[in-house]
Amino acid sequence: MKLTELKPRLAANGSILIFDCPGCRGHKIRVAISPPMGAGVEKPPTIDGAPAPVWQRSGDSFENLTLAPSIDVDGCCNWHGYVQNGKAMLA
Repeated sequence: MKLTELKPRLAANGSILIFDCPGCRGHKIRVAISPPMGAGVEKPPTIDGAPAPVWQRSGDSFENLTLAPSIDVDGCCNWHGYVQNGKAMLA
């Protein structure tokens, strides 16, 4: 499925990617990415003040975005997959 179908958006100066869960579409997936997308200022992302895990980004748009490593969602539908070349796919 194309990432663009999952309503992606950026937050925190381009360092957080948020998109609908491809498994259930019932919740949002949030991942910290590095380097940030766009012209944002790179700041280490945090969760409740602690350093957040970071996914390495390549690609410069939602249409060609690749993240590493895989994304493993706990709870809800337990989706585990990859974002590769603008597509969200199961691991």
